[in-house]
Amino acid sequence: MVPILDNTDRARHVVLFFWVYLVVVLAVIGVDSMYLWLLYKVKAGEEISNRLGNLHYWLYSLANLSMFIAFVAVVIVFIQWFRRAYHNIQRGGNYIMNSESAAAWHWFIPIANLFWPYKIMKEIWYETQGTYTSDLKSHGILRIWWILFILSNFRLKAGIYEANPEMIRATMINIGREIITIPAILVTIYVVKQAASFEEQYMQQQKIESLGTTVPVIEDNREEEFY
Repeated sequence: MVPILDNTDRARHVVLFFWVYLVVVLAVIGVDSMYLWLLYKVKAGEEISNRLGNLHYWLYSLANLSMFIAFVAVVIVFIQWFRRAYHNIQRGGNYIMNSESAAAWHWFIPIANLFWPYKIMKEIWYETQGTYTSDLKSHGILRIWWILFILSNFRLKAGIYEANPEMIRATMINIGREIITIPAILVTIYVVKQAASFEEQYMQQQKIESLGTTVPVIEDNREEEFY
């Protein structure tokens, strides 16, 4: 058996970056709420001062730039961790349904990215556990994680200070999406921590085997779990 690669540091980086991302999301919610307030002021016929308008403009620009940077960062560190976790299943001698590289590029292919990353995560969830125990933790949390992921990535565009119903509605939808992003981030952190703990126990299992300790063989009856 080939020793699996240590994925602990990558998991820690994912968790850390998602906490930072959460702070940025909260800031964006604040800025979008300010924008919604300004739209209602315009709708009521009130004039927006240049000072207030400029303040919102700079806050909006800073918040969205931070959002973009944080999002790119979490995507990079998450996919690095995700790909290695999937690779470790195969490296440990287990069958995987896709190639290792699929754990990365399936996230970027339209339509496929609506279901394949979830399937791969479910493989990681069960196959990693199956290397050291027959008492497998249910993947129910993964369903919640994926639904929240889909919902949190829906976004509408809104214009600047155009107080018509469409702009107000779009802004409210965006705020709602950003609010949904909060539990999505928290559940992602939990899923990564849980999967990382499975890998850690997997590594301990391999260390025991390398020392010549007899380890019970676990029968794999989980094929139906992937469908």
